[in-house]
Amino acid sequence: MEYHSVTEGRLDSKDVESEFLAFIRAGLNQRERKLISLRTRQALQRKRQRGERIGGRPPDGWHMVNGKLVPHAQEQRAIARMKELQALGYSTREIVEALEREAFKTRRGTRFSQTQVCRILKAA
Repeated sequence: MEYHSVTEGRLDSKDVESEFLAFIRAGLNQRERKLISLRTRQALQRKRQRGERIGGRPPDGWHMVNGKLVPHAQEQRAIARMKELQALGYSTREIVEALEREAFKTRRGTRFSQTQVCRILKAA
């Protein structure tokens, strides 16, 4: 087995000292990986304790402003309308059609799909 080190050049495991150094490097690399993992977990835990959002896309009807979740008025109106139509017995297809007629758009400015409506109503 051969190792190539930027600082030490070619290392050959046939040499006992080279093998020992390779073992030490592997141990140091493993230690560094564990320290990175620990620091990441601790940072995420501190963010959770402060009530900060950790990641992912904000839920439908919300958006991020200065690191905080804030209601998104347009999306909140669309969700409220979806609930109203569902309470009136509309199917998801009929809800999508009604939202299209009433000019409701997604956060990306596109029309709502049946899948989106189902997901939003299930979460609401």
